[in-house]
Amino acid sequence: MKKSPLPLQNACGGSKNQSLGKEALVKLLRWHFGHPEFRGKQLDAIEAVLSGRDCFCLMPTGGGKSMCYQIPALAKKTGIVLVVCPLIGELDV
Repeated sequence: MKKSPLPLQNACGGSKNQSLGKEALVKLLRWHFGHPEFRGKQLDAIEAVLSGRDCFCLMPTGGGKSMCYQIPALAKKTGIVLVVCPLIGELDV
C-alpha cells in the first residue's frame, strides 16, 4: 500500500522560517521510518543542520548516522542536501 505524503505544513507549524521543534522532527521520523524516537545525539545533529550550522557527526556503525541527514532533507522544502561520507576500507591482498 502506497503512503500518502506527510503534510509538512502541519508538521512544521505552517511557517517557512519557523524552526522545527522536536515534536515535528519525531513526527517525520515516525512517519517515514517507523522509529518511535531518536537515538543518542541524533536530534542534536539534526537540529544543528536545520539551524544552518555545519555539523560533523561521528557515530559507530549502526549508530543512526543516516537519520542525521535524511530527516533534515525531508524537513527542508527547498534547497539541496549534500552528504559527504568517506568510506575507508581495507584492501585484502
